[in-house]
Amino acid sequence: MRKRWYHAAFFLCALAAAVLFHWQKGGEKEVQETEDQQKKQIYVLSAYETKLHQQILNEVAENYSSRSGCAKVIMEFIPKENFKKEICLRMDNGKTADLIICDNGMMPALIDMGVFADISEYVEESCQDSMNFQKLWNTTMDDGKYYGIPFTCDPYVLFYNRDVFQKNGLSVPENWDGLLDTCGALQDSVGDKFGFAAKRPEEIYAFYRSLLYACGGSLNTMDQEGGIKAVSILEELKRSRYIGKQTINLTEADVARSFAEGKVLMMANRLSASTILRSSRMEFSAGIVPLPSDVRESLMLSGENIGVTGYADREAYRFLTYLYENDIQERICNAMDTLPVKAAVPYQSKRIGPDDGTEFLNRYINGGWYAETNNSWFEIAQQVSESLYNLMEVRGTSPEDTARELQNAVKLIIIKKR
Repeated sequence: MRKRWYHAAFFLCALAAAVLFHWQKGGEKEVQETEDQQKKQIYVLSAYETKLHQQILNEVAENYSSRSGCAKVIMEFIPKENFKKEICLRMDNGKTADLIICDNGMMPALIDMGVFADISEYVEESCQDSMNFQKLWNTTMDDGKYYGIPFTCDPYVLFYNRDVFQKNGLSVPENWDGLLDTCGALQDSVGDKFGFAAKRPEEIYAFYRSLLYACGGSLNTMDQEGGIKAVSILEELKRSRYIGKQTINLTEADVARSFAEGKVLMMANRLSASTILRSSRMEFSAGIVPLPSDVRESLMLSGENIGVTGYADREAYRFLTYLYENDIQERICNAMDTLPVKAAVPYQSKRIGPDDGTEFLNRYINGGWYAETNNSWFEIAQQVSESLYNLMEVRGTSPEDTARELQNAVKLIIIKKR
């Protein structure tokens, strides 16, 4: 009896040991699989808010993730007004993302914050000479080093209601004085004569910069002739009621929807606003041309860049390379209604597209320019927003006074950053 008991005890101990061994091995395997899975996830942050723009990026990410041996790409979209705050919070918590898609104007500020890593070797070996808009590279650089790659070219352009223009026998204005005259000629037409986004600092600043530099101004000469004229144009648009009272409460998407509904007859907006027009039921034909010129042509380049953070590993770089394959860039460009940044990618003008078709692209390739970069982008954008809000809504200061106050405030911001 005692012998049988010993045999049973021995069997139970052996069984327990085997179970424990397999459990430990299985647990280790499960932990290893989890760790491997985490290593193979790529996190991408973006400020895109338009559903069609989010959709194409999600599709590209899913297609890449479904490939054998490829990491899973997780796209996350952050509202523009929360972008800097969100990135700062994530940096404090130890990790932002592997890749960040941001407005090229704000990239120098993010570089200054230490968000991005030096990828000069990757750029010089992979893609530097294959781009259409070489001047956009300036927005990815600091002290001769590259921290990102141009992703889209999405300039501010003038959209106009072609049906209303034809009905009134009007031609498209070529300069800002002509635009004011055109607004006057449309006084009897229903709808706001002109529209632009002024709710968010980054959006009003982007439009204002295009206007400022076209008038011959710059961040260092905002209180001189070109800067005063830029403010004078905005003041006249307000004084003559060519823009609606709700302008200060509108985003770029809001203005695009108002235009599509026939409530705005002309608008300054990003070329990619075409996606909103195409997805709406417009009852008129829309035209698209570069913004009016003044001292210089309004062919200011803008768009988005992709920055690479210090957390990016080999898998993140593989996905980055995938994003710049010609067929992927063509899909993104067509879906977002932007200009192709890669020279090998064809540009297809659509039903709602530039008046001069593919020649539109060549104008920006040959004559496009970019304003000087600045690492105080967020602070300057906020100051421009506040000053122009005062001009259009709070008090009736003169263009000269507004330009002077704005210049003094911007100079102080730049000095503090040094």
